[in-house]
Amino acid sequence: MTTTRGKTGSKSLESTRGERRANRRLRQLRALIEMAALVNSTLDLKEIKKRAIRAAAELLDAETGSLLLIDQKTGELYFEYALRKGERLTEVRLKKGEGIAGWVAEHGSPQIVHDVGADSRFFRNADMISEFTTKNMICVPVRTKEKALGILEAVNKRKGSFDSDDLEILAAFADHVALAMENAILYEENIRQLKSRLAEEKRHASEKEKMLRDLHDGIGGITTNISLLAEIGRKKSSLGEVRKTLATIAELSREGLSEIKSFMCSLDIKEDNWRAMTAELRRIGSSMVEPLGISFAMDAADCDQKEYPRGLLSINVFRIYKEAMTNVIKHSGAGSVHVTMEVGPSGLRLAVRDDGRGLAGAKGKGRGLLNMKTRAEEIGGRLEVASGKGACVLLDVPFPLKYPGVDIEF
Repeated sequence: MTTTRGKTGSKSLESTRGERRANRRLRQLRALIEMAALVNSTLDLKEIKKRAIRAAAELLDAETGSLLLIDQKTGELYFEYALRKGERLTEVRLKKGEGIAGWVAEHGSPQIVHDVGADSRFFRNADMISEFTTKNMICVPVRTKEKALGILEAVNKRKGSFDSDDLEILAAFADHVALAMENAILYEENIRQLKSRLAEEKRHASEKEKMLRDLHDGIGGITTNISLLAEIGRKKSSLGEVRKTLATIAELSREGLSEIKSFMCSLDIKEDNWRAMTAELRRIGSSMVEPLGISFAMDAADCDQKEYPRGLLSINVFRIYKEAMTNVIKHSGAGSVHVTMEVGPSGLRLAVRDDGRGLAGAKGKGRGLLNMKTRAEEIGGRLEVASGKGACVLLDVPFPLKYPGVDIEF
């Protein structure tokens, strides 16, 4: 009889434990649904991370939770957030494979650690920095189909020990966290692309407005001068004066044609690149000075850049360059010209050096220098002229481009 009663009592105890486990499991599943909905109800990546950490602790009745993210470039893990009484843990980085979380990230296998002090993988520095004592923990990977995003942890079970049910619940929740993070990352990337596209459109609009205004002013001034000269020429009595006026009109017409050609070329922004620009500068320079017996040389260095010689930048650089070469021809008496162009992460530098007589006391006045400086300022650059043994026209344009009067960088 005693044996029978013992067996009956044992079955009753097992049944009670089973009911408790089932009830706890049901509460966890309900909480999982609620927490999964919560993290997926926002596209703010920072908010998702905060909610995920709080939810991990609440789901498993733990003192705290933490989310370690994977640096996709280095493979390191870093604490983005770790909530303890509402506080934020300063960023801590773990080398690839370091700590229990690093092991989970490297192997892709969830872990329950009942005594972290006895586990050689445990990373103690985090506790030292946060002044928090980790006793036990459960870690699961946060990953999409394509890549691992991080590690989600629940730390220090309030009652009892972490078990397989806890592991299953946290792993299921981590899948929802991964999905929410992936959606937020894609959303943020779409927003960045949209802002970039809008900035690019604003840039093009600003460039074209400046270019059209410049074209209008330039061609307008030339045509006005031609009209005035034609009217004056009609009143000239000598054939020599008429020919001189016609020659001036012809020179102005060529200048106007050159302005229009430069403008049309600058509109073709799709094909422009630094190598093509360098080749064109070399062609223009040699064709301008070599027929006059002036030797020409050009050195150029460029690297892959986000900035391209488009629109307003392109047309102003070409105009400054042509003006500098024209000055060499008309005023320097030089026997050689050396051009250098460098394009790097910090900007563009173009230098035109000659071995002529220098500025000869001009002090930056005349010779088109004011016009060149104005064009440099239009593209956010600076133009300097140095004189010694010859002259040097130096143009510096910093990257990223920033046009005066436009409140965006390009």
